[in-house]
Amino acid sequence: MNKIPGNIPDKEKFKKCISFFSEKYGVEIFFCDIKGSRWSYIDGSKNLVSNYSKFILRSNLGICVQNTAPDISCEIASSLEQFFL
Repeated sequence: MNKIPGNIPDKEKFKKCISFFSEKYGVEIFFCDIKGSRWSYIDGSKNLVSNYSKFILRSNLGICVQNTAPDISCEIASSLEQFFL
């Protein structure tokens, strides 16, 4: 099984989401494991950008979205939040 510690979904789920949103919006996104104030990269864009917005999907799972139009970033985060609840 391709599970990540801490009740985080498997990487196949991440890859499908990353591919979908990258193609639909043309943005770089990456998932992070949240431990307190530390966000650790799990999967996503290899071109980590320095200008991004963070969204918490669950207590231990977040996403960073390349800064783009605020409504697009919020739409992505909202869609992902529903997908990972």
